[in-house]
Amino acid sequence: MEVDKEKTGYMEKIKFVVKKKKNMTYNIQAVAKMLGLPNKESYDNQCRLIISFLESKRTENIVIDKLLNEVSGSKDLCDILVKSLYELFSPEDFPKKSPIQISEKKYKELIQKKKDGSIEVGEELVLDEALNCKYCHCVKKLYLQNKFNKFINNTEPKYNPYAICLSSIYKNRDIDVPSKISYKCRDKYTWYSKN
Repeated sequence: MEVDKEKTGYMEKIKFVVKKKKNMTYNIQAVAKMLGLPNKESYDNQCRLIISFLESKRTENIVIDKLLNEVSGSKDLCDILVKSLYELFSPEDFPKKSPIQISEKKYKELIQKKKDGSIEVGEELVLDEALNCKYCHCVKKLYLQNKFNKFINNTEPKYNPYAICLSSIYKNRDIDVPSKISYKCRDKYTWYSKN
């Protein structure tokens, strides 16, 4: 089985994590959902479903095969698999919410002022930064999900993260999109370029 550079890079990102302070029930449900499996089962049933699913995909998916080879024989097989898979689409150092520098209340207030045309120059700069942060976070989150689907589920992305996030953050609010907005993400935010 030939492995391309992109797939090799993705396999290198698999982190085998034994201790993590995240809610394992939430993690296992999120992993099951990303794999297209039922996600409302008991923890033990979810484990069996996930392991069975991964075993069934092992021969056709080199990333899954590598993952299973690395953890075979582990007594905490399910926990390690769930934590490793969860880390791929939700890395520990990637913020759960976009880390804007203002409160959500202030953000909504500035959006309204922008729509009303009553926003001041300083406020507009603050809003532009918050919008950019939200946009970059959205793009990266969808990018990570697309990579997971491509390399773990063997499915090509069904949507373009840039287009979805532009619509979600800017166009749905009738706000003009700044030029070269996507190029700024990697330079401005360490959490964007890390993962």
